[in-house]
Amino acid sequence: MRKAAILIIILTTFFLGSDLMAQARSSSSGMMVQASMNLTNFADDFKHLGSLHTWDTRYRIREYCISIDYIIRTGTHTAIDLEFGYRYLNAQVSTGEASNLQTQAVSDAASMLIPHFMVSFNPLDSVLVPYIKAGVGIINSDSYNSDLPLMYSLGAGGIYLAGDRMWFRGELNFRGHHSISGSNTKTEVTWSAFLLLLGVGFRF
Repeated sequence: MRKAAILIIILTTFFLGSDLMAQARSSSSGMMVQASMNLTNFADDFKHLGSLHTWDTRYRIREYCISIDYIIRTGTHTAIDLEFGYRYLNAQVSTGEASNLQTQAVSDAASMLIPHFMVSFNPLDSVLVPYIKAGVGIINSDSYNSDLPLMYSLGAGGIYLAGDRMWFRGELNFRGHHSISGSNTKTEVTWSAFLLLLGVGFRF
């Protein structure tokens, strides 16, 4: 119930803001797809030269993010970016002697809805448009439930207009989620990530 209420508030604020700005200026809109992937392998191996005792620790992390963004231009240098995203994370930790490693795996899939406010340093009709953006949205994870499922997102990047309707975008994004839930017992969840997002979009 609480997640639904938060979702309704976020969407209502987004669409009301878009309508009010559109009354003052006829804004163009666009749609884009962007994605990010992180593959990490890390090894920490110990070996005692006297006894030849070994103890190895191996980390293997895979993270994939993809989103569809609906962008509404609200001014010469401003826009609203509504992100519908999906993230999958898989982490494996292997420990033990080299000949007998024991592996534990953790995975999580999450969907998210994040409205961003974007400010550009050049007019949005320019060929190259550097920008910054910030937003607060809602996240829904398969592996945990939160009483307050909010997440934040901060980004900086650039847009290259390849024609009248097509553009490419690259962005360095920092996002995260922190929550404490439960009554008799408390569960604290913290997640954050730096992402390099690459995408292609089309203007209507």
